[in-house]
Amino acid sequence: ADTVGDEVSGSLDDLFKRLVQQNWVLPPTARRGMTAELRVEMLPDGTVTNASIIRSSGDRSFDDSAVAALRNIGRIPEMQQLDRATFDRMYRQRTLIFDPENFGL
Repeated sequence: ADTVGDEVSGSLDDLFKRLVQQNWVLPPTARRGMTAELRVEMLPDGTVTNASIIRSSGDRSFDDSAVAALRNIGRIPEMQQLDRATFDRMYRQRTLIFDPENFGL
């Protein structure tokens, strides 16, 4: 069961990354090497309930664009594939590093 859970969470990680990429509009002030650390919170139905800055990039436009990318995801229904314990452990509250180079932007 853990292997199946890991496979599902791996594909959800890919989906999550793709949704962030689709929703992230980099501001003109974005520069190479700029990063921001954010916390995203979700409900078990996949609804993003909060996105907040943990560590700023130092550029408000960049930080705001990262927060907006997470909030604009809205809901990821595929999260419902996970059992509650796996969801709580991996997705209920998650930290992400927003780095244009690692997100392929």
